[in-house]
Amino acid sequence: MTSDDLLLALGKEDVLTRKRCAVIIHRYLQETLKEKDEINIEREYKIKDLFDCRICANHIAQVVLKGIMDVRKYPGDILLFEPDKEVTPEEISDIVKRAVDLKERKDPAIWGL
Repeated sequence: MTSDDLLLALGKEDVLTRKRCAVIIHRYLQETLKEKDEINIEREYKIKDLFDCRICANHIAQVVLKGIMDVRKYPGDILLFEPDKEVTPEEISDIVKRAVDLKERKDPAIWGL
């Protein structure tokens, strides 16, 4: 998978939000790479907006736990995924790199998870 593949999956006119990106990447991990889901996602409950999209919540939790997508830390140790924010081309490139290369993935402990 490349960042161009991800953009092609969306269509040129579509906006790629963080939640949509999480869904696409998680499905790619499951269906193409045959990666198993993380079972214990309770630590992800620290992300205040995790359940803003209940359908997306597991997808978001999986890509964050696997170190593929970041959460943002705000004053007061508030963690937000910001699911409706648009993903930039630079972010897409980094996300795809981390999805396909285990060595590129981040440890979710850096966000306090």
